[in-house]
Amino acid sequence: MRFGISANPTLRGTKETTRKVVKLLRGQGEEVWLEREMASRLGEKGMRLEEMEGEITILITVGGDGTVLRALQKCSAPVFAIHTGSLGFLNEVEARDVDEDMIRRLIEGDYTFEKHNRIRAIVDGETLPPVLNEIVVHTARIVKMREFQLFVDGEEIDRIRADAMIIATPTGSTGYAYSAGGPLIDPRVDAMVVLPLAPFHVKRSAKVIPTSCVLKIREKRSKPCLLVLDGQMEYHLRGDEVVEITRASTPARFIRFRKIPFLVRQRLFSICQMDMEMETDYWVKDSPRS
Repeated sequence: MRFGISANPTLRGTKETTRKVVKLLRGQGEEVWLEREMASRLGEKGMRLEEMEGEITILITVGGDGTVLRALQKCSAPVFAIHTGSLGFLNEVEARDVDEDMIRRLIEGDYTFEKHNRIRAIVDGETLPPVLNEIVVHTARIVKMREFQLFVDGEEIDRIRADAMIIATPTGSTGYAYSAGGPLIDPRVDAMVVLPLAPFHVKRSAKVIPTSCVLKIREKRSKPCLLVLDGQMEYHLRGDEVVEITRASTPARFIRFRKIPFLVRQRLFSICQMDMEMETDYWVKDSPRS
């Protein structure tokens, strides 16, 4: 088997965890390809993540959710995510769980695949990388709202004045869209959530539409906007483009050792996050003052 590794070298403990994973895999005679930045820190030869596409069996990410989202925009291999970052909703194991048994299960195929549908944007005839969480069409100027026209399968369904429009997958419904007041949607539901960010009319509600539909968004007055993909990639829009959004051709595949229902996973993650925030508040409040 051939394993690829994409890691965020800026996160504490990532370098050590990556070195451990590489050692364990090679100890079992497996081939390992490292992304360039982490490879250089380990004194090895690396490659671009795009070069791993179609060449690796499993992509291991070491970092947080951002590391996973970035990797999936560049490579479609099944992802096994090891958590060393701050947010780890998409990750399967913590860095402390990396051991010989974990590597054995990966090599022997002792796991299941969890599939998550993705969406994709087309702008001026250019198809952009697939998105796991959300696509955001945002005003290019802070506190200058835009007027967005929404079309579904060619029919105009709404005009909304807001700072941005968020188009989220069920997976992304737990993130930015949820913070903006959107609903939680189980990934087994083949749909996307469309909702405004800071709308002029505060009672504007989210819309849930099938991903089999073609959603188009246009800025009515042709004013500059930003198109943001999973918080990882930004594209400047003149304002006169039509952003077409539909289901991506391939889903994201996550390797899971445990079968935890998505909404249960989200609840457990929320509890862990609250515990972390309470612990941080406690230490800040009771820390000695200089």
